Amino acid sequence: MVNQTRSRDPVVIFGLSTEGYSVGKALSSQGFSTMIIDENLQMATDMQSPQISTYHNVASLLEDEPLMALIPMKEAISKASSVFFAPKIRKSGEEGKAELSSRLKDVAKHISTGTIFFFLPAVGIGESEANVALIEKVSGLKIMEDFHYAYAPFFPGETRPSVFGSSLQTFDKSKKSLLGLVGVNTSEVCSVAIAEQYYAKLVTQRLSHIAAELEAYKRINDPYERMKFKKLADYSDTYPDDFANGLHDLRVFATSLDSGEPLLHIISGVTRCLEDYVRYLVGTIRDVIKTNELRASKTRVILAWSIDRYSMRGEKMNMQENILHRLRDLVNDVTVIQAVQDRNEQSSKFAGQIFSENKGTVIISCSVNDQRSIDHMMPTANAKIDTIVVKGNLLCEVSD
Repeated sequence: MVNQTRSRDPVVIFGLSTEGYSVGKALSSQGFSTMIIDENLQMATDMQSPQISTYHNVASLLEDEPLMALIPMKEAISKASSVFFAPKIRKSGEEGKAELSSRLKDVAKHISTGTIFFFLPAVGIGESEANVALIEKVSGLKIMEDFHYAYAPFFPGETRPSVFGSSLQTFDKSKKSLLGLVGVNTSEVCSVAIAEQYYAKLVTQRLSHIAAELEAYKRINDPYERMKFKKLADYSDTYPDDFANGLHDLRVFATSLDSGEPLLHIISGVTRCLEDYVRYLVGTIRDVIKTNELRASKTRVILAWSIDRYSMRGEKMNMQENILHRLRDLVNDVTVIQAVQDRNEQSSKFAGQIFSENKGTVIISCSVNDQRSIDHMMPTANAKIDTIVVKGNLLCEVSD
């Protein structure tokens, strides 16, 4: 059996992702010796060092680019008693699986006896077995005898695992402390297989509700009736920022299911519906331009979406690029802003750069926070400027 006696021995986070950094920050701030590895450079740095400890998130760390002492990835992983696997994956479906497997090999060949391996990205149903087999093959270690494997997926945007499945069911005091800091209640630990089923159910269920409501809005054309439906609905103020990264997980689940399985039909339908949001949004913008008799050459479109570019999942960036591509079929002048950040650095000068006296402006918000920031910025704009705001929620509400 795996020995858990290495109490507060080193912890390693593999992946300079938002999720990985938040786990590392929680552990290092409470005395766990924590190294974090840049998955691209494959070098590790100490999260308790003065150069790192003052940064609250990975975005501020990477944007500031402080000088950091680095050690080889191999050295950090080989000394760790716990390894959290949280790399950024920028592909999906089968390509994403291949990228994830490549990263897993990079880590597995360096783990040592006694390691608990925590897998944070979403996996397909039954695919943890393949992950364990790959770790065994590359490391030469045996599950249960030499190491343990835990599945701890984070629902997109959340800061703790949605479920925790592990080959190890009982934990010593140190491991309970570690798991508690990460947000895991050790009394609710289940098997890895159950965790896979539960997480797939959770994601599919949440996104199915959003998809069903989106389809309803598409079919209600009368503005008055749409507003009446909004009062009855649950997800009308849901934006693409709330569901885009969930598409990554749905595609992961789909790759693990056989053709003809009912769950695959459900997941495929939800995926198609949410992917079609882009066409629905751009169609709304086309109608706005036509209704307001705006000339393409005299119209500027601003897409306000403050995306976390360090999340493990990259579907928000993919959807943003898709929206931009389609908008540029309507008008040439299309710009992206990080409205949340820009609000924090707000100035009338910035507002002047966004709003043009020579062009009509259509602003699209893609998250609740971006919409709030737009509401905050609007009073600084010149009252003479022709500005239309489209909330990019499921209702695609238009205001001017």
